[in-house]
This record gives sequence, structure tokens and C-alpha cells, in this order.
Amino acid sequence: MKQLVQSDAWAIQEKLKAEIDNTARRHILVKFWHNGVIAIQFGIRRGSGELGHGYIPKEMKISQKQCREFRQCSISVEAYVEILKSKGLIA
Repeated sequence: MKQLVQSDAWAIQEKLKAEIDNTARRHILVKFWHNGVIAIQFGIRRGSGELGHGYIPKEMKISQKQCREFRQCSISVEAYVEILKSKGLIA
């Protein structure tokens, strides 16, 4: 399975309509809020678009396959929120 790269990370951020925090030095932080709390947060590496972002599934609390499906729109934002709820990570 192809590793996630910067363009994938930005597509995930856009799909989640997640907040961008540009104050960190090494990464641009992406924060997904749900019911007033940060549900997940991950960093997008600055620099080359080909840098690997294979850590994003772990930060999103889903499998590599689920993350790829989310990126490719097989999993909706609503379905992703249900996954997080089923794991007890959000209310």
C-alpha cells in the first residue's frame, strides 16, 4: 500500500474541515474538533510534498486501510466520527 504523502494529509484536513495551526516549527498542526473538544490532531510536515506521512492513521486512531479509504471518500466524516465513538474516543 502506498504511503501517505503531504497531498494526502491536506486532502484529509480539507475533508475533516479541520483547524490549521501554523505556529509549530516543524509541522503544521491539524486539529479536528468534535463537540467542543479536539478529537484528533496530526502534523503535516513542512517541505517536500513527497515526505512520508505514514504516522497519520495512528494519529487519526484508525488503520492504514481505513485512513486510505477515508482519503478516497469510501468513508465519510460521519462514518469516521462513528468509528471514534465506537472506540470510546469521543462522546
